[in-house]
Amino acid sequence: MKSRALVSLFIAFMFVGMAVTGVLSYIWKYNARLSAFHVIFSLSFLVLALFHIFNNYKPLKTYMTKKKTRFIAPILLGVVAVFIVGISYSFFPFKQIVGFGKMLRKQDEVRKKTEYVITTKSETSGRSLQIDFIAGSEYMTKRTAPDGRLITSIPQVAVWLEDAAGNYLETVYVSGKSATGNYSGGKNRRPGALPVWSHARGIKSADGLFMPDADSAVVDGLSAATPLTSFSVISKYPAAGNPKIMIEVNKSFDDNDYFNKTTFADDPVYLKNPNGQPSLVYSAELKPEASVVLAELIGHGHISGGDGAVNTDLSNVTTALKIFKGIVIETD
Repeated sequence: MKSRALVSLFIAFMFVGMAVTGVLSYIWKYNARLSAFHVIFSLSFLVLALFHIFNNYKPLKTYMTKKKTRFIAPILLGVVAVFIVGISYSFFPFKQIVGFGKMLRKQDEVRKKTEYVITTKSETSGRSLQIDFIAGSEYMTKRTAPDGRLITSIPQVAVWLEDAAGNYLETVYVSGKSATGNYSGGKNRRPGALPVWSHARGIKSADGLFMPDADSAVVDGLSAATPLTSFSVISKYPAAGNPKIMIEVNKSFDDNDYFNKTTFADDPVYLKNPNGQPSLVYSAELKPEASVVLAELIGHGHISGGDGAVNTDLSNVTTALKIFKGIVIETD
C-alpha cells in the first residue's frame, strides 16, 4: 500500500513538473534547458504512469467494465481523438491557441532592454504608450562613398495615429531630419523618405511637397535624432476612440536587385534621391485595455513620394525587412 502511495506521489510530482515546463515553453522562446526539463518530466511521468497501470491492472479493468463507469474510456479516447485531429488540421480553437503561443514567444524573443528612450507629449493627458524598436541586422549599415567618405545609414522613423476609418489624427514621433526636411543641409528634399506619413499629415511645403521643410517643420517636442541602436519612444495618446498606431520606416542607400536606379531610370525624383528600397509601413490596433502587441508589417510606401498609398506587395523588398527585428507596443 505504501509503495502504491509513493508511486502516486511521484506521478503527481512529475505531472506538476511537466505542466509547469509545458506552460513556460508555451509562453517563452525556445530554451534548451527548459526543454530538457520538460522531456525528463514527461518521460518520467509516462514510465511511472505505465507502471501504475500495470500494477493496478485488475482493479482498473474492473472499474472500466462496471455499468456505471464503462463509458469513461470511450469518452477519454474521443477527447484525445478530437485534440489530435484539431491540432493536426488547425481547427478552431486549436489554431488560435497555438497562434497565441507563437505570438507570446515572439514577443519574448524580440523584447529586449533598449538603450535609448525618446519621450514625446510628456505634458499631454491621456493613456501611456511605449514603443520599443528592436534593431535588426540591417538597422545601421556603412558604405564607402565615391569620394572615399564612410557613410553610416540609420533609418528615418515616423509614428502617428489614425482613427478606425484611416483618417490621420496626430504625429507621435518623427526622426529629426524628416521633421525638418534637413537632408544635406536642406538641399535634398527626399519626398520618398516617409511618404505615407507625410501625405497623411497633409501639410504641403512651399515647393509643393508634403515632406516638411523649415517653414512647415514638425514641432520640436515630437522629434529627435534617430539613435544608433535599439530605442524606445514613450508618449501618450487619447483614451477615447481606440485609435490605430501607424509606423513608417525608411533607410537610404539600401538598393537591391529590384529597387535601384537602373530599374526606375524613368523616375527623376527617385534618381535624385539616395533611396533604395521603399519605406516600410507597420500598424497595430491600440486596445481599450492594457496590452502588449507586435506591430504588423502591412506594406510599403511610394518609392519617390508620389502618393501616400500603402502598397501591400512586399515581394521585392529584401534587406529592409531586417531594419527592425521587432516593434513592440505597450499601453497602460
